[in-house]
Formats: sequence, C-alpha cells, structure tokens
Amino acid sequence: MDRLTGLRRRAIVSVAAIASGVVIGTLCLPGTSGTAWAADGDCGGGAVVVVGGTWDPEGAIMVGVTQRYTGLNPDNTENPDSPYAGDNAYEIIYADYPATVWPLGATGYDASSELGAASTTKAVASYQDACPGNPVVITGYSQGARVAGDVLSDIGNGRIGAVDIHDTPDDPTDDVLIDPSTISGELFADPRRPGDKTGEGIELALIGIIPGLTMTGSRDGGFGSLGDRVVSVCIDGDPICDLPDPIYDPIGALDGLAGYWVKHGRYPFFMFQDPRSNWWNGRENSCADDPAATSCAIAFDSSVAEWLRETAADIGYMGTIPDFLALRPTIDLPFGIELSNLQPVVRLVQDRLPPLPRLGYGAYLPDVFVFEDIWNGIVGLDADRFRAGITALGASVGSVVRWPVSFVKYWAGRVVSTVQSVEVQSATATDLGRLTMTGIAARDVASALRTSSAPSTGATTSAATTTSAGTTTSAGTTSAAAATTDSASASAAGSATGSGPAVPGPTVPGGGRGDAPSPALPDRVVDDATTETAEPTAVPTPPPPERSEPPAPSPTDSTTEPADTTEPADTVETGTAGEQAGDDVPSDDPDSGAGSGQDAGSGSDDAADTDGASADQ
Repeated sequence: MDRLTGLRRRAIVSVAAIASGVVIGTLCLPGTSGTAWAADGDCGGGAVVVVGGTWDPEGAIMVGVTQRYTGLNPDNTENPDSPYAGDNAYEIIYADYPATVWPLGATGYDASSELGAASTTKAVASYQDACPGNPVVITGYSQGARVAGDVLSDIGNGRIGAVDIHDTPDDPTDDVLIDPSTISGELFADPRRPGDKTGEGIELALIGIIPGLTMTGSRDGGFGSLGDRVVSVCIDGDPICDLPDPIYDPIGALDGLAGYWVKHGRYPFFMFQDPRSNWWNGRENSCADDPAATSCAIAFDSSVAEWLRETAADIGYMGTIPDFLALRPTIDLPFGIELSNLQPVVRLVQDRLPPLPRLGYGAYLPDVFVFEDIWNGIVGLDADRFRAGITALGASVGSVVRWPVSFVKYWAGRVVSTVQSVEVQSATATDLGRLTMTGIAARDVASALRTSSAPSTGATTSAATTTSAGTTTSAGTTSAAAATTDSASASAAGSATGSGPAVPGPTVPGGGRGDAPSPALPDRVVDDATTETAEPTAVPTPPPPERSEPPAPSPTDSTTEPADTTEPADTVETGTAGEQAGDDVPSDDPDSGAGSGQDAGSGSDDAADTDGASADQ
C-alpha cells in the first residue's frame, strides 16, 4: 500500500488529496473483489463491475460510482431520493488485475489490459449466471476505461463466446454465455476514445515506442449493439482521451501532456453524479442537453491557463487570466498526414519484439519499485525492505544472465523434437510404401490368374481348379503353335488377350485380399519344390498377328520346364511379391507413401502390357 500510495502521489498529484478519504469510503461500501462473483442469496437491483485505473487495482478512486449505485451521498449518508436506495442498491464487483504500466509496475500495459479484460468478462458472466435478467453496468477509469471499453465492444459485437466461470476447461457444459441485452457501460477518460486530429484517445493519436505498451487505435466495430448504452466522459485537453495529433497541433499536444497532472485527476470528484449532468463547479457537459448522447466532453481551457488560474487563486489573485493558447497555430499537412499514420509500420517492428519487461526465455527487467525499496531501505535503515529490494534485483539480473543458456536450451529442444517427429513420419511412410507395393504385386498375381482362366485366341488356354482348402491351382496347356512357350509366358499371354471371371481368393499376407492369387508368381518359374529365376535370352520379336483383339506378347526362347501342376499353392510365399513387383525399395521420404499409393492406381493393366522379357525378370 505504501508503494501504491507513493506512486499515486508522484503520478496523479491532484488525486492525492482525496486518496485517504476515498479508501475509507470504499471500505464502508459493499463489494466483492475477484474475477468471479459468488452469489450470497441477494442479487440486489443489479451489479456494477468496477475496473480501476492505473495503480488503482482496488478501484478505490472510483468510490463516487459505487456511492451512486448504492444510494449513498458523497459523505456516505443514505440518499432516499436515489433510484438505487434500499433494496434497489446494486452489487459492487471489482475486477481483479495488475493495473500497472512498466516500468512503474512489474506488469506491462498490454499484459495488464489483457488480464483485466479476462477478469471483467468472468465477473459479468458469473453475475449473470447467478442473477439472470438483472442489469449490469461495466465502468472503468483511465486504463480501467480501456479495459471496460474493450469488454463492452467485444460483447456488443458478439466476439465473446461461452465463458468458463468455474475454471473447468475440460468441461464446457457449465460455461456461460453473456446476455448483451442487460449490459451498459460508463467510461471515464477512455484511452481509445474515437475523435479526429483535433483530439482523440492517446492510443489513436500516438504511436507505440515501448514494446508491450501498444497504441492499439480505435475499437473494431465500436460498441456494436451496445452503442447507445455506453457513455464516455472526457475532459477537454486530457491527454488520455483528448490528445491532438502532434504533427497537426504540436503546441496543443505539449499542453495536453501537461494536462495529465492538471486535468486527468479531476474525474473522481464528479463520479457520484450522473455522467450526463453538468458538473457542480459550473463546468459544462456537452451531454447535459441531450440525454441520449454517448460522448460527453467537459469544458476546460488549456492546461497552462487552468494551472495559472488555480495558482493565482491560491495566492489571492482574483483577476481574469485568459486562455492565451486558445488561438494557437496549427499545421494542416496535405493528404491527411498524421503521426498515427505511422502506427502500422511501427507495429510491424513492435510486434516482433518481446513485450517489456519480459525479454523472453525467462528473462525480465526490474521495475522502479525494486530500486525504491533498496533506496528507502538504506535511507530508513530498514533491513527488511533493503533485503526485499536486493533479492528482487538479484532475481532479475540472474534471469538476464541465464538468457543465452535458456535460449540455446529452448531451441535445442525444438530441434531434437522436430528431428524425432520427422523420423517417426518417415518410418510410417516407409511402412506404408512397403504395404502398398506388396498390395500391387498381389493384385498383379490375381490379375494374371484371372485372365488365364479365360480361353486364349489360338495361343494358350488355362484352367483354374479350386481345392477344398480354398486355395487355387492352375495348369497350363500349350497349343501346337506355342509349344516352346513356358508357363509364365502363357500366363502373360492370357493376361494380354482377355480376362476371365473373378475368383474370390484368400487374404494375401502383406497385401490385403487378392481377387485370385496364383500358386506361383508370374515372373517366377516353379519347379517342384524350388523357385528359380530364368535367364532372359534376346530373341527377335515377330510382328503381332492381324486380329481385332490386342496382340499376344512374343515368346522368349526360355526352355525352362512348366511348373508341376500338382504342387500345392500353399508352398508359394506371396511375401516375395512386394520385393519382385519393383526392385526399388521405398525411400524414407515422408512423401514415399503417397508415391506408392499413386503406383497402385496403375492397376493390373500395366503388368498386362509388359513384354515377355519383363515377365521373366
């Protein structure tokens, strides 16, 4: 708390005067802190989800909003005229998130905003699940307005799906869908407030410089279906929500940056009022005459003029001090050139850098509070605080020193994992290729047997006989015109001249179920109990006979005896089919399986078209 209070004093000077009173007032109000709202039996008249600003994760500075929605006056006395008095009081839910901006905090702006959006979404879904139909107001200030506005935009544009409110990622049955019909919003000093070059949210006017502190521009789709239920309040010249383009209005941009200390801390004084009403000190509200307005601008002069008037009043000067910056010159460049036009280019680089304070691979940078603890420990002779600072600094330095080792270790693991994955894929592809080649050979055998069962046109006839065991044997008879042709050539001739009826065959080992497996491979010659390969002899090939059917292949001069027809088919090992179908062994390339599958598509026609020499190989 000392750290938070000290940073508040340095960053928001005008708010420091009310900080203690705000905290006390908040402690007197009902409320729940956390990402999920737990029903206690009373849903109230509705709920307000409060998203605190930077360095205010408890939402303490937004005490005015909680007073208004619980029927209380600024002094915490009951207001009987309030529409939220008594039983109509709303439940107060605080979104839990870091609310920091590195280096003024251990968490970067982008990461803090993302955590805040998740927390806010879960709080809304939790309340709606317990109290369906009740109104829900999502409100935020400064960084909290950015978070609340992002959630409202996502709800209004249907970008939020089912929300896991019970922290059961493996069980989507208990997830909750948010009902947008009961949602409304109030934003104070929204960094993504739309506008133009004369004034708009800081995330639209500037470009990102620090990785992790991204200027995200306007919200895609605005607030969608919630557009008429979200009120955005901004003080003229507050750089968080009304910063002019630095190229178009450089003087106004500098005055706006000074306005962070002069104007940005004024909102908490007026949050107890309706955001569309005029402020009690006479500041005009652009929404006062239009209850349906959603973008409310509070009239203020330049930051320099406002500061001079307050300083003069403090010393007793009651004269008039004009706003001498009201007529400042501007630079209107052609083609609509603005500083924000460079944002897409900057994002190309920024998005490829680690979001600070994280450096990647476990390394991170310290924040200013680490050095504050060390300094205060020395000055105040506080050993515990000094020790805490030194410990935190040592942990950060150690993570940076280990960065190279962590980098190498990470990528070495990735390389090993990739190599192992490739080896597994290659082995799988090789097995698939072998299986496919075996299937091709088995199908060729079946095709040869099927075609040999039909009578040949003047050359060779084949007969198929099925044994009682379900296997098939074949015997070839040779005509006088082809007396010197061996049984393998006869089978090839039968394949070329026609095909007989398909004979169901048994399952072929390694190659699936063939149509009708042959007792011997078409490229083998079976002699009793042995299988040998015949040596091919080059013989001139005579011209094919003149007929309408496809010509039969030329015979070779092989003199090997035909296979013994009494040899059982079971003695032939079809496992050699995959080896003889193609001498090329499938490679380890992952695409080899696909190649084998493509070869399978060629069918038995390729085998039928080969000449006698290829049949002997």
